[in-house]
Amino acid sequence: MARKSGVDGPTYLNGNRLPQSAYKMAQESSCINEDFTGFMLCKAFDVLSNGGFKRHLIQSRDRGDAWAIQMHAQQNRITQECKGIHAKIAHLLDKTHNAGWAQICKDVMSSAQPPIKVFTGYSQCAITGENLSYSVDLSRNCKNSHDVHVHLRFWHFFILLWFTTKIEYVIRSCTKQWVEANADCKQAKEGMTALCERFKETNQETVRQMAQLFKMAIDYVNNSIDLYQEQFDVHPIIRPPASFFEV
Repeated sequence: MARKSGVDGPTYLNGNRLPQSAYKMAQESSCINEDFTGFMLCKAFDVLSNGGFKRHLIQSRDRGDAWAIQMHAQQNRITQECKGIHAKIAHLLDKTHNAGWAQICKDVMSSAQPPIKVFTGYSQCAITGENLSYSVDLSRNCKNSHDVHVHLRFWHFFILLWFTTKIEYVIRSCTKQWVEANADCKQAKEGMTALCERFKETNQETVRQMAQLFKMAIDYVNNSIDLYQEQFDVHPIIRPPASFFEV
């Protein structure tokens, strides 16, 4: 029997529901991810300076300035988190039984637009094969592409997958919107340092929320991929007791 096509809440790719307690804990966490804060400010300052901040950061790091060493390290750690997602998907593409949905993940990560299109009408879920009347349309808008639809419960995973792997694009877009919303920035005679300080001061809450969202998203995506992969791993049916290995 086909499953109900309604939205039942966040779901891992192996079909298990995300424990609501864990989801609530991640959402309500008051901890600010310092690495992400440094990463976001670095990318935002680079937009405000038309690429000049990146050179300034490298030069300051090479001089041994503590703030630059810290920000550069924070940037690298967040970048590695994002690369880790890419690496997991690339690894799964090599496995025949995972290649289908792994290719869907790869297409979502390479898309310029977030997966927010909802399709109304008959379709089949590309992950579970169930019949749907509503679905998320992940089809690519290019020649020779085919329709790809997934159950609405998987939207949470794919939107967070896109967010985590396109985080630099998201930050740059947010920064450009801030500049456009503050028309005086374009005409201001203040130095670049003052402009960056103004951005930091007026966007403290945005940075805090983005940091929390990124932490929740990276944990959710990693856990979802790991749990999905586990069902295909080969585990020994019989395991000897720990005492067997004692000398």
